Amino acid sequence: MPINHYGLLAQRHWSRYRAQELAEIPDPEEFFTELGEQIQQEILRREDELEPIGTGHHLTDYAELETISQQVRDQVLRDMVFVEAE
Repeated sequence: MPINHYGLLAQRHWSRYRAQELAEIPDPEEFFTELGEQIQQEILRREDELEPIGTGHHLTDYAELETISQQVRDQVLRDMVFVEAE
């Protein structure tokens, strides 16, 4: 399975800001493939927990869903990717 978008984002971040830790990973492709999948699953899990208010107006509801999805993605990336080196 190829590395997904989130795994590639994490890989780029690590190569820039966590190079020492990246160098210690035995199989970076496998690591970032799995991390990308975990990130994607966590985003889906958190999105499922949130319920939009729902106004009955299609465009307003769509915009609300997009806003919620972006906020969830941003938070998951902060929690799982853009963390300080240990």
